[in-house]
Amino acid sequence: MNQWIALSLSAVLTFASMDLSAQKAAPVKPAPPVPVVVTPVVAPAATPAPVAKAMAPAPRRRSRASEDARACLDLPNTVSIVKCAEKFL
Repeated sequence: MNQWIALSLSAVLTFASMDLSAQKAAPVKPAPPVPVVVTPVVAPAATPAPVAKAMAPAPRRRSRASEDARACLDLPNTVSIVKCAEKFL
């Protein structure tokens, strides 16, 4: 029984080594390098920047920080209380 296993194992190894030797016979040639063509980048023609018009200053808002925000506490949930209270910051 052991002789059959040894014989079959040697046959498998023999065929495997033949298969590997056939693969070594044909080396793979690398592909030739492809030349790289560099094209110069042309910047677009400079256009003058548009003239900014003087804007009127924004009207000042009166701060609500000094007002009372206790009315916000009557709202039903925390999210609405926070949204209401942010107006007073």
